[in-house]
Amino acid sequence: IKIPKAVDAAFAGVDDEITTAIAAYRNQRTRELETALFEQRARLAAAEKKLAAKITKKA
Repeated sequence: IKIPKAVDAAFAGVDDEITTAIAAYRNQRTRELETALFEQRARLAAAEKKLAAKITKKA
């Protein structure tokens, strides 16, 4: 779910509960994306290391 900045602006200062929920969601989603990015970078590094040692048919 992507929350547009206009929604943030609309709820700014109106209701702290909604603002808090939006911030919590963004923090959670950021952690998930950072974890996925770290996993992808680890896979890339492992693949590059493997290819540096021996070029295979996969390349």
